[in-house]
Amino acid sequence: MSSESNTHTPGPWNVHRKADDPPSALPWIAGHMGRPLAFVIHESIARPDLERANANARLIASAPELLAALKVVAGSDNWRCSVDEEWDVVNVAISKAEGRTPSKTANPGDVNEQ
Repeated sequence: MSSESNTHTPGPWNVHRKADDPPSALPWIAGHMGRPLAFVIHESIARPDLERANANARLIASAPELLAALKVVAGSDNWRCSVDEEWDVVNVAISKAEGRTPSKTANPGDVNEQ
């Protein structure tokens, strides 16, 4: 695993909507200080799919925890992948989150800087 520190806003991230927002208001993501980090929109602002926008917001808000979980798996001596493709999945996800290019069929720590 890389010793390089992440440059993203530290978690936890949370899905927010103001109490006085109309029911049609789209959600937004707040960083660890409670300040807006990202606004979630849908493919059609004119006719937003609020259910999908909320699902997207939850997925985005879980990103720091998902990355941390993958790093735990990647750094565990007890985790064993039976095939290289399993390592590739973990490697690609961590690399993408950290803005790096994954190496082919390697342990998740073996990545190349972009």
